Parts: sequence; C-alpha cells; structure tokens
Amino acid sequence: MKENDMMSYEMYEDFKETMVKTIKTELSAKHNQSTDTDLPQRIEQIVRAEQEQHRAIITQLAGRLESIERSNIKAQAGINNLQAAVETIEIPVELPPRIVQYRISLAIESKGVFWAMIGMMTAIVLLCTMLY
Repeated sequence: MKENDMMSYEMYEDFKETMVKTIKTELSAKHNQSTDTDLPQRIEQIVRAEQEQHRAIITQLAGRLESIERSNIKAQAGINNLQAAVETIEIPVELPPRIVQYRISLAIESKGVFWAMIGMMTAIVLLCTMLY
C-alpha cells in the first residue's frame, strides 16, 4: 500500500504543477498580467479535499471488504463441514426392496364378517319367502 501512496503523491504533485502552469499561462494570456498568488493555494486545497474524500471512500470500502471476507470465511467453513458430513453418510450399494402387502381376511372368526354373513342370509331368506 505504501507504493500506491507514494505513486499517488507523485501523481498528485505532477498534476498540481501542470494545473498551476496551465492556469497561470491562461490567465496571463487572457489578462496580460501577472497571475494571482492565491490560485495555487486554492488548487491545492481543492485537490486535498478531493484526496480526503477518496481516502474516506477507500476506508469505507476496506471495512466492507473485511466484513465480506469474514462472511466468506464463515461460509467456506460451513461448506466444508457440510461436505464432510455428506462424505460420512454411507449409502448402500443396493437398497432393499420395498415390500407392501395387503391382506384381506374373510374368516368367520372375525366379528364383522360373522354379522355380515348373518345379515345376508337373513335377507336371502326374507326375499325367498316373499317371492314364494
């Protein structure tokens, strides 16, 4: 980061010098007078204010980047734990067949079948007597 700061400072100084020269030449050509000595100071103040804004933005972005990095590390740890848990699950090569059996019992021993048979026999006897 020090190299970037040094490079930024050098670029700032070069930019400041060229701006001051350009403004001085334009003003001297325009007014054919000597330039104002307050102008370089104003330019320097403007450039410093811009640099402060940029530094504030960079520090905000650095804070956000750190929080993103922390959440990324947590997410990666969770993914690793999940992957380890999935790898520990043993899946059998062949799953056992699923057998479903339905049994219908018409044994007379059950109460429902016994009473149903008695009811049907009574109905048959009644119908036969009515037809006769």
